[in-house]
Amino acid sequence: MTDATSEPKRSSRWGTALRAVAAVMLIAFVFTRVPLRDLRARFEHIRLVDAAMLVTVALVQWTIGTARWWRLFARLGERVPFRGVYRDLLVGALFNTFLPTNVGGDVIRAFRASRRIPNGYHAWSSALFERL
Repeated sequence: MTDATSEPKRSSRWGTALRAVAAVMLIAFVFTRVPLRDLRARFEHIRLVDAAMLVTVALVQWTIGTARWWRLFARLGERVPFRGVYRDLLVGALFNTFLPTNVGGDVIRAFRASRRIPNGYHAWSSALFERL
């Protein structure tokens, strides 16, 4: 007889498999819809310095947003790892690129954070407060 804690949950395996299939389908959809030759021609006109600056600005913006949300959690008495908040924010940003509004990404990141803290409503209220 095996210990139940030593095996991963069956539902988490299914969830991981479904996320992987969804990611592959999304990538396949994008590659079948985007004219790659046109994309390559456009990328050739971007200087490396400009691309590096864009990436740097995005990373700084996400880091500041993470710090702001992490401080809100600290004010609410929640001890949340900075890395976890950063991941939640990045996943929310990814959803914002596919959903019609930015609110969808906020819902996703609040949902993810609510599973990590004892008082899940703090994640929802802090995401709403930060949005305002």
